[in-house]
Amino acid sequence: MNDLAEIKDRVKATVHLADYIIGDGVSLTGGPVEFRGLCPFHLEKNPSFTVNVDKRFFHCFGCGASGDLFEFVMRRKGLDFMGALKLVANHVGIALPERRMYQPQQ
Repeated sequence: MNDLAEIKDRVKATVHLADYIIGDGVSLTGGPVEFRGLCPFHLEKNPSFTVNVDKRFFHCFGCGASGDLFEFVMRRKGLDFMGALKLVANHVGIALPERRMYQPQQ
């Protein structure tokens, strides 16, 4: 497994998905494994947004949005995967390795 995949798995294992989503301003009820709330990705009156902590994913039965922690952050913050990984890793204090640019020999 490469460093990036290991860091991704480590970040996902460290972050409690429901707590992170609640911290981002989404009101959730229920628990301790299954949470429900209004979807942050579209307007609705009845809760159709679910979060499963054990399986580490969210799903909205209204708009079809679903995914893991990084998909949530990408949608919510308008970031690409690396931006989402950096944001969440920084949030939980996990350092990312520096990217080295390939420089061909002259």
